[in-house]
Amino acid sequence: MTPRPLILDWFPVTELGIECHRENSTGRHPPLNRMHVWWARRPLVLSAAAVLASLLPADGGGEFESAAAYHAWFLRLLGITGDPVAGQARLRVAGVRRLSGNPYGYPRAFSRRPQAADLELLDRLLSGAWGPDGVLVADPMAGGGSIPFAALRYGLGALANELNPVAAVILRVTLEYPARFGPGLAEDINHWGGVWAERVRENLEKFYPSPDVHGYLWARTVICPSTGRQVPLAPSWWLRRGEYAARLEAGGGFRVVRGEPGPPTVRRGIGRSPWTGEPIGGDHIKAEAAAGRMGQQLYALALKRAGRLSFRPPAAADLAAVARAEEELARWLPTAERDGLVPVEVIPPGQKTGEPLRYGMTAWKDLFAPRQLLAATRSLAILREMAEELDGERGRAVVTCLALALDKAVSYNSRLARWHSGRGVVAGAFDRHDFSLKWSHAEVDAARKLLPWAVGQVAGAYRELSSLLPGERRPLISCGDAASLAVKDGSAHLVCVDPPYYDNVMYSELSDFFYVWLKRSLGGICPDLFGGELTPKGAEAVANPARSGSRRVAGDDYRQKMTACFREMRRLLRPDGLLTVMFTHKRVEAWDTLAAALLEAGLGVRAAWPVRTESAHSLHQAGKQAAGCTVLLVCSRREGDGGARWEDIQEAVRRAAREAAAGASGLTGVDREIATFGPALAVISAHWPVTVAGGLLSPGQALELAREAVGGS
Repeated sequence: MTPRPLILDWFPVTELGIECHRENSTGRHPPLNRMHVWWARRPLVLSAAAVLASLLPADGGGEFESAAAYHAWFLRLLGITGDPVAGQARLRVAGVRRLSGNPYGYPRAFSRRPQAADLELLDRLLSGAWGPDGVLVADPMAGGGSIPFAALRYGLGALANELNPVAAVILRVTLEYPARFGPGLAEDINHWGGVWAERVRENLEKFYPSPDVHGYLWARTVICPSTGRQVPLAPSWWLRRGEYAARLEAGGGFRVVRGEPGPPTVRRGIGRSPWTGEPIGGDHIKAEAAAGRMGQQLYALALKRAGRLSFRPPAAADLAAVARAEEELARWLPTAERDGLVPVEVIPPGQKTGEPLRYGMTAWKDLFAPRQLLAATRSLAILREMAEELDGERGRAVVTCLALALDKAVSYNSRLARWHSGRGVVAGAFDRHDFSLKWSHAEVDAARKLLPWAVGQVAGAYRELSSLLPGERRPLISCGDAASLAVKDGSAHLVCVDPPYYDNVMYSELSDFFYVWLKRSLGGICPDLFGGELTPKGAEAVANPARSGSRRVAGDDYRQKMTACFREMRRLLRPDGLLTVMFTHKRVEAWDTLAAALLEAGLGVRAAWPVRTESAHSLHQAGKQAAGCTVLLVCSRREGDGGARWEDIQEAVRRAAREAAAGASGLTGVDREIATFGPALAVISAHWPVTVAGGLLSPGQALELAREAVGGS
């Protein structure tokens, strides 16, 4: 008989919450995150903890003198080799004062490779619990790969499936390539990336005359209805916040000043003419953009010399280079389109794509200014030529990694990129989970700076990934619908999944930005992934009102798809295995829908653990009263028929909610309420089906009762 899993009795939520915050708050993200954008990735340390605690026995297998010793070993296995609570306390005491050295006294947990002795003990414990043939961890909705990466790090078998082709490429590079090609592939990426960058420099150098430019700063423009003069639109003219600013002059040019900037010329979609002071309506701006009359104006250049940042207004040579690039693009575009180098695909209507469509950007190529589009298509053309020089599996792997570098380049060199005046850097297109219009956008020197940086990022991320993975285990990677997997019944010891969070992230809409470039850079290498016009939308399990027609229908669609996916997960799970689901959302309707899908699929919640994972300072969290914690719902097969009346278990739900809130140390507001949802679901799962007058209980009713029990509104 398989022992009771550790995660049903204990989980280090406080330590993990601190480590999750450390993982992404030091200015250097984990290598999976640096390799390529993927949205709402779960922290690596949390993924590792979820996998291991779901498989390890609660009693420690007789290997430890006490539960405390077992728990200490578990934390060390995760890489938590000090006291994170004490480290956080030191930081709070220090306040704004800068501490010398690492206040935690140990590196971030994910960066520490497990020690051989700990892995040997892990293997003994898992063999004792599950048998000597090893375990398989399945993630049917693998996304950016945090969960299968965690499994591979500890020498476990991993199955990673993902519907989205962009994510499937990321999984191949981050999970499969280190085992197939080893750390030496990083040197090949650097070498051929250097060759690529040099050829691009020779091709584009004449369009970027100043070698020390750190960023070109542009403002979108419309015509002032009263004067007919061009109005540059920017919500802020800061260049370096608190120090340098751009100021618009009477003649229409700009100068760089120290001190306060001039007034913004657009706010909340409403412009203001600097020539008359009159407002320019949002509808007028949209109409001008839709008619193709929204322009752009270069207003400043950021320069970097010997690590020091300075700014200047554009000179005649800068403007002449821009004009040359526009003329060259006009000559080059027919050839580039004929050769399939230009992303001419129409941007489909959607929940997130509405923003560019409202402003006249109807094809993916429209998200790039002329010089940016010239640079991207020339870089792609040269990469295609190089691909013919690189044959064999290793050569194709190098091209695949360079294609990810091109993705990174277009993300940081499009009209969606912005200048971050606080940090003095160009921020990529997806610092938020949307396509929000950037009134002022940034441009990078694509001749000298862009590709060397992008290639260095990919090669560095690959090298670090290779150092963290043991290397001998290859994952099983597939690209398909999580509701229909080519896997034998009962083959997974654990299914651990981080499914789409209802309507939080529209993955297929966002990833089309990269898909249209990857199909051009990798279509010949991965024809199985890039045969479609855009990413698949129909099978995607998200609540997308733009696709479904209404929020209600979108919720029903999400429920049906998640039910089908959970049924498939139940099929491939061993009878004694767990399904551990990571989920977060601030609205009860999202939790209601997910819980209904679990119950309909024949699964029940047995335990729940809320972990603070999100930074309040991230742009997709700030100011939205968003959920900051991720809840692990620990589920198993629900066998047989129970049954209870709702009125008979309401007090049990209230009691479970109050106990959860009392134990939710450090959680407040929305997160404190969310912490009660899992225990409430565990109560109704244990008694399912729960009936009310007229039929079955909606899980949302139990969640609302849990909120009320802890004072929620």
